[in-house]
Amino acid sequence: SARVASGQLPVWNDENPSQSSEKQGLPCDTKLLEVAESRVQREIEDLAVRDITSVTLAYCLAHCGSPELVSVLQRCCLERCRQFPTEQIATLLWSFATIRLGPSFFKEAQFDILERINQLSVPAVCDVLWAYCAARHRDPQFFKALLSVLAPSKVAGNSRCALLYPALLDISTHFPHMDPEGLERYMEYSGPAFRDAQKALAAPAEVLQSLSNEVGALELQHFEVLADLDGYVVDLLIHADNPGLTKPVVILYHSAPRTLHLRTNEPLGQTMMRQRHLRGQGFGVVNLWSNTWDQLDHEQRCSELSEKILQAQKHPTGNATVSAVSHA
Repeated sequence: SARVASGQLPVWNDENPSQSSEKQGLPCDTKLLEVAESRVQREIEDLAVRDITSVTLAYCLAHCGSPELVSVLQRCCLERCRQFPTEQIATLLWSFATIRLGPSFFKEAQFDILERINQLSVPAVCDVLWAYCAARHRDPQFFKALLSVLAPSKVAGNSRCALLYPALLDISTHFPHMDPEGLERYMEYSGPAFRDAQKALAAPAEVLQSLSNEVGALELQHFEVLADLDGYVVDLLIHADNPGLTKPVVILYHSAPRTLHLRTNEPLGQTMMRQRHLRGQGFGVVNLWSNTWDQLDHEQRCSELSEKILQAQKHPTGNATVSAVSHA
């Protein structure tokens, strides 16, 4: 299946159980997907729409696939958009938003979603809302139609609805008068599952310890590791009450496939959603790429971090007022 091929489900190794592939839900081996790329591109026109959905999902779950392959998949989905069942359209939208494709398929699929909206499950509605927010294709009437089919009993405590939280956070930011009480209520239902998902994707413990050491060496004593800011978990938050700071700064450590695409090393949809929200709320953002950061020694890291914190202070951010402490 798509989930097994991408490493999202455990594959048991009878000879050596310690090498079984269950590892925090992250893909551990994408060789099968890499080898299959050329064949997928050759035979994509002959695949049933269900198989096209599964193939697309596999590559996007694994955060891999060449730009050439993604282009072929997107073109095929555009040409056959009307043939996909509604739930599969939701899967494709989530997939393309995860790897940050352009708006073409989102525009094409919007009419189909509206026409068959009652065929969507509640988790699929949550995925669609998140996908359109991640793609920055924001239509308030479309959002209202999707929100109208949600049900509290289907959202509360459902981990499959975790992405509803960041979607509603984005919607409430851009459309503050769109049923603020209703959005807040659904954010309360979906928030715990989203926070759990965020914590599972945190930087490794040794990286967090190293960041703490470097920040401390810069005499920035007021900081917090794995701070929760409006539900988004950041690797390290430097509070604004440190000397020389005019606004709080968050440090985000990026690595593939956790927050970056394996092939292109570009940020994923969820990565950009977090950054856009934090900057919109007035936080300076420092991004550290593992492939360069990990090669530096302590002194080089301190120098690099000092420069990036200074740049983050100068980078334009939103007008929202942020406190020196993390948000509950």
